[in-house]
Amino acid sequence: MSKLPILSGRELISKFPREERYLLCDQMRRSSRSIPSNIAEGWAKRKFENVFKKHLIDSIGSCEEMLVWCEFSKECDYIGVDVYERFVDKYREVGVMLDSLLKKWVTF
Repeated sequence: MSKLPILSGRELISKFPREERYLLCDQMRRSSRSIPSNIAEGWAKRKFENVFKKHLIDSIGSCEEMLVWCEFSKECDYIGVDVYERFVDKYREVGVMLDSLLKKWVTF
């Protein structure tokens, strides 16, 4: 079995049709960047439990949004099934980690 090359988000987006680079690609960038930025902002405010948890929940929402954009990209034939599966596997892994952090944030 051959190992698939690592494909960055930037390389992936560059293969999208021109008309999607300013709409779908922008939305994918925003969603993916929202995940770590919400974690960081929430961590800075962790003294306030509800605020921290809200930011983690927002991160989980952005992660789920990325799953939708990946599915959409696959259905429009912008990406192949192999690329789709690699990205979805990674975003699901991130989602599991975020869910764990939300449940055990005090002792994480």
